[in-house]
Amino acid sequence: MSKLDKITQMPIKDLTETTTKHVLKTINNITECCINKFDTESRRNLSDYVERMAARVPLIGDSSFEFSSTNIAVLVKGVSMNKTLIWDYLMVYETASQRSGQLSLSFVNGTIQEYQGTKGNVTIVLPVTPVIESLPAEDRYKMNRLSVAVYRDAKYIGMNLNSVVEMLYSRVVSINVLGVSVKSLTEDITITFLHQRPEMLPKCVFWNPEGKNNNGDLGNWEENGCSVLEAGINFVTCSCNHLSNFALIMAMDNSAVEHDTSLSILSIIGCTMSASALLFTLLTFGTFPSLRNSLPSNILMHLCTALLIMNVMFIANVLVIQANYTDGVLCSVVAMLLHFSMLSSLLWMSCDAYYLYLAIVIVFMGDKRKYLLKFALISWGIPFLMVLVTAAVHRFENYILLHNNICWIKRPAVFFVFLLPACFILIFNYIAFALVIHYLLKGSRSKLFSSRRQQIKQQLKGTMSIATLLGLAWAFGFLAILFALIIFSYLFVIFNTLQGFFIFIFYVVFNKDVRLRWRNLILKKCCLKEEAQRNESLAHAVGLSTAI
Repeated sequence: MSKLDKITQMPIKDLTETTTKHVLKTINNITECCINKFDTESRRNLSDYVERMAARVPLIGDSSFEFSSTNIAVLVKGVSMNKTLIWDYLMVYETASQRSGQLSLSFVNGTIQEYQGTKGNVTIVLPVTPVIESLPAEDRYKMNRLSVAVYRDAKYIGMNLNSVVEMLYSRVVSINVLGVSVKSLTEDITITFLHQRPEMLPKCVFWNPEGKNNNGDLGNWEENGCSVLEAGINFVTCSCNHLSNFALIMAMDNSAVEHDTSLSILSIIGCTMSASALLFTLLTFGTFPSLRNSLPSNILMHLCTALLIMNVMFIANVLVIQANYTDGVLCSVVAMLLHFSMLSSLLWMSCDAYYLYLAIVIVFMGDKRKYLLKFALISWGIPFLMVLVTAAVHRFENYILLHNNICWIKRPAVFFVFLLPACFILIFNYIAFALVIHYLLKGSRSKLFSSRRQQIKQQLKGTMSIATLLGLAWAFGFLAILFALIIFSYLFVIFNTLQGFFIFIFYVVFNKDVRLRWRNLILKKCCLKEEAQRNESLAHAVGLSTAI
């Protein structure tokens, strides 16, 4: 940072356009590789360095300077005050390359505001004459440029929003003239931001370095001098009477805040109860080794483990947001583990469905331990690789805070690394179940099949019930993410909670053999040996086929 500070203050005569781009590229590289290592003050210095370079880069007349990169775009437009100004408005618009992801700024000049409109992610219309007239008289004829910088995310320059009911939903736009404060414009500048949250309330804000945020720290996003000029389904046009750093905040309305609180409480209570049920199920199978002799019971234990991780991560999500620790490694880690556990749960469900199909079609399956090893490699390995690839692309930037209520995968990555795989897995599950039902309805093909028919029916009943709950939970989860309707969020939380409970009830409470084993164990502890021995004999007679 000290080297950057010196370089950005080097004499203007020694500065070239190439040097300026090299310095700006260095700043962008810092935002890509190691921004989390810097404190807030150091991050804010980065924006100061960008402004310094924009104010010092050599320009001739009304020429321009442009810089594009992944997280920062800069445009400096020369304004020749010795000539009659032939244009009154400067429109600057920012776009991001679909292929490289780089931000870039372009501009159009005009004598009237006929160019005003939305051309990119951000569109800025600057009334040049009012900007010049707002400058102090001694600075007016020194003005030779207008500079605009756009940052992909506020965290790169230490301008984060500390709130649980609002979120920055735009680039950060910085507009400067000579590095001096420009206020009380006779004609407002307009900035149009594109967004995808029509159900939230937009607020046009600027960065006040002297303002205090909710934590009492210096630096805050404020509305003074800025207002919403127009709001559409996917855009908001802001009007401001001064120059500064600008952004768009999307706020929840009061009813949304109430629902968010209710969902948080419901999630913590429901997931805690579901996790407890799953823990007791795992404890049951861990306590009695004979329950783990069959392949389905081992699959069930792995499924319970994946669902347990998922429930714990949902609780962690709520706690991370309530603690306002949404801009850091913790939120990304929670999102990664949630992604991993959700995919793993679906895949273990597929393994159970595939096993049922094999049990019908292939009566003698051979060494079941080999099947379990293959299932484990698929159901734990594929989600691990998927998370690894998702995290490696854009260096963990795919795992972020979404809609201010969940640490998850941002768009469009979520469609390719979760939604599409989850849909294919669910379709596979139900195709396997359909084939199993078809074989069962078709009738007995052999005496051996007839002897195993009741056992397979019982297993199918339990597996399909869990799969239905899983399918409904994920269906409502998808709808909640895609359409942001509150009813889907409530349904997702409810059905997600039911998963652990159903497994506990079906495989522990309704399993006569398990009940007898627990009763026998308790009686042994209570020194009632005779009754315990009778129950042990009964448990041995019942066997595991009633539920597993």
